[in-house]
Amino acid sequence: GLYTTLKSWSLKEDVKSNLSLGKWGSISAGADFETAYLKGNQVESTREEKYGVYIAKDFRSKKVPITVGLGLRGNFYSEFQEAVNPELKIGFDRNNFGFQALVIKTNNTPTFIQRYYESSSTKPNPDLGMEKAMNYSATLSYNPEKSLQGDITFFFNKIEDRITYVRRDGGIGSYENFGEVTLKGVEVSLKWEPRGSWEVKPSYVYLSARDESTDNWLPGKPEHKARLDIRYKPSADLTFALDTRYVSRQYSRSDNTESVPEYFRADFRADYYLKKARMFLKVENLLDKKYYYGDGYPAPPLTWSAGINYEF
Repeated sequence: GLYTTLKSWSLKEDVKSNLSLGKWGSISAGADFETAYLKGNQVESTREEKYGVYIAKDFRSKKVPITVGLGLRGNFYSEFQEAVNPELKIGFDRNNFGFQALVIKTNNTPTFIQRYYESSSTKPNPDLGMEKAMNYSATLSYNPEKSLQGDITFFFNKIEDRITYVRRDGGIGSYENFGEVTLKGVEVSLKWEPRGSWEVKPSYVYLSARDESTDNWLPGKPEHKARLDIRYKPSADLTFALDTRYVSRQYSRSDNTESVPEYFRADFRADYYLKKARMFLKVENLLDKKYYYGDGYPAPPLTWSAGINYEF
């Protein structure tokens, strides 16, 4: 009773295909399956399955540069209620301008870790349920030249029973379902390639994240996030990357009585390709800054790793 162990494995399979409809073009279709098994010293062994099927079709106009996409996905679970999720996409692309509007219904089931894991800071919640969301977004793109592209996206998500980590008195928390949550905001990004070997990508996100039942701000959801990612590729085989981010203050409790301060973080990575091998060096938290995750617990200090990936 002094420690908790969880062991699990899963098997997944995906099948995708484009089916010809003759003069109507083609339709995308697919199916997926997953079975997962869990056992532990504090929980009963359990096995769960989930299945999914989907179809999608794009309609393109020959007279105007407009594309309409329709999709439908069905998810079926052994431990949760089934979910049917439609999707509608409308796109417009002409000259240097682009526009896309998206409406999609999604669902998400809790993981084994969220439901059953127990530690000194986390209590299990085996009754954790599925979250469902309606997601709306509109994106404007402008590409004045080959080396420069800008995007701005407005989004609004309405989520029922959102899965969120909630910390209570004494520093112990658990994952819980919130009744109704809204996430809305805007994301602005720019991609600039001043020379063939350089790539600069600044971005900014403003987010409003509210629990509609209490009007409190969601824990672990910062109002402002900014990034600056720089890539330098002196040769075809060598790449250097510097990724920096700023995250504003965020609440660590659902009642908004405690918060963690803003932080700035930088990461560095180098990749070298030698035929089928890729050697990499990665340094996280390059400046060795002390900062905290949204749940109030400290993040790791400067950490570096190196390795080799080989493709057979």
